[in-house]
Parts: sequence; structure tokens; C-alpha cells
Amino acid sequence: MAHEMNNMLRSLTMLKKALDRLGRLNYFHRKQYPAIFLEIEESIDAIQLWIRKNVGKSPFMLAAGQTHNLPWIQVMNMHNAFLFTEKAL
Repeated sequence: MAHEMNNMLRSLTMLKKALDRLGRLNYFHRKQYPAIFLEIEESIDAIQLWIRKNVGKSPFMLAAGQTHNLPWIQVMNMHNAFLFTEKAL
């Protein structure tokens, strides 16, 4: 999962650089940039920060699942095993 997150970071960085180049080509000062340019930059920064903060976490951890001091995958396996019992049906 960390590899995919690094690819996302790389793609977002390229997008941010392309947006910056586009702005510099069309406007003389940053003050002239349209508001949407700045909003997109802020959104990219927020997404990059979130990815850096959460890289390496499982989807279960991101959903704030309770692991009860067990590895998250073991908790998921127990949950999935319960789904196939008669009590779950």
C-alpha cells in the first residue's frame, strides 16, 4: 500500500508543478492568479499532507477500527470468519 501512496504523492507533485507552470505562463504575479488556481493548490497540499501522515496504515486502521491489541489482519480474519457462521446469517 505504501508503494501506491508514493505513486499518488509523485503524481500530485507533478500536477502541482504543471499548475505552477501554467500560472507562470499566463500571469505575471501570483496575485493575478484566479482563485481556482489557489484553491487547487491548497487541495493538493491538503491531500499530500494526509497521504504523508497516513502512509503505511491499513484501510482498517484508517477507518479507526478497534484491534484490541491484535494485528489488524487477524481482527479482519476473525470478523470474516464470523460472517460465515449460522449466527451471522
